[in-house]
Amino acid sequence: MSTFQRFLTAAMFVAFARGASAQTILGGGVSGGGLNDRVEVNFIRETRSMPDSVHLAAVVYWRGSRGWTYSHAPADAALADSVRRALSAASLRTGIIAGGTITTTARAWVEADLHARTVSVLGKRLALPTGDSALVILVDRIDGVGGPPTLQSFPIFARAQLDATPRTHDPIQQREARRARFAELTRSWGALAEADSRVRAFIAAGSAP
Repeated sequence: MSTFQRFLTAAMFVAFARGASAQTILGGGVSGGGLNDRVEVNFIRETRSMPDSVHLAAVVYWRGSRGWTYSHAPADAALADSVRRALSAASLRTGIIAGGTITTTARAWVEADLHARTVSVLGKRLALPTGDSALVILVDRIDGVGGPPTLQSFPIFARAQLDATPRTHDPIQQREARRARFAELTRSWGALAEADSRVRAFIAAGSAP
């Protein structure tokens, strides 16, 4: 029997600080998961100082054929995992945040350079908007079924939110509190993006039989 293994979104956090400005970018990360059996989503966030806040920089929706996020054999799963680990390591060396879903048929991988204000998807580098805006990216046919992948992008309104994570001296409790805070923010960002009719239509098409 074939072994089915799901490659969940790789989450990465990179801490850095450069330059002096009204708000210094302290770090960022990528998180997300599946919305249905055809659509995955990744949220790219950045944390800033003065005041401490968390901002949605971009959100990427990936759509493919039904079940594209699964690898159907142990060898496929191992190969996909090795590719994901190599990409993650390369991103860490360059200070770029990255994450996504890797299988033998699809590379739903996003990389963001928050200081250069760019995000890269499918080898295309896109400029991140400034101010209270985030970039939405819709990628269709990520697994190449039905034709080559297509990409469209547009900005949405997304105000930065104060970092309300409770402070504690216990590193484990602090990590859990931060994880809970990011989960809360992810839900709110999802609702924010899905308020746009283009995003809703994209997801709905993935739910159709």
